[in-house]
Amino acid sequence: MLYRSLGRSGLKLSVLSLGSWVTFVAQVDEKSALNLMACALERGVNFFDNAESYAFGESERLMGRAIQKLGWSRDRFCLSSKAFFGSVPEPSPTQRGLSRKHLVDACHQALSRLQVDYLDLFFCHRPDPSHAGRGNCDHHAAPHQSGKDSLLGNVGMASGAD
Repeated sequence: MLYRSLGRSGLKLSVLSLGSWVTFVAQVDEKSALNLMACALERGVNFFDNAESYAFGESERLMGRAIQKLGWSRDRFCLSSKAFFGSVPEPSPTQRGLSRKHLVDACHQALSRLQVDYLDLFFCHRPDPSHAGRGNCDHHAAPHQSGKDSLLGNVGMASGAD
């Protein structure tokens, strides 16, 4: 497997990652998801991606159960999640977007669903039009500024830009 550095972070990620999107819950049963993740790690994939909105959080729950059942040591892989859309079918204004409140809440919820103590990467799933001109990525520093440095490694924009 080839690995590349993530910017200046020093983090080495496999050039391929395994993302769960809605596939884990909608199309793949738990046993198959477990096998996919085990196969990926055995072949050198060290980056596993998720998001709060994938199957309204069920995808993160499934990945968390798989990590636990596989007994992976947390230092063997990198884990990311993304926030913006919310994890419920009809989110209220405080349950979506890039507000400080939502980012901190989304981070805590992802940690709970994934059954881990920290995330290596936490992305903004898309720019927030309500924050236009105010620096969308700057809002991703919210968990860090809230004293949650031990929960997150790197934060950034998953798609789009200011």
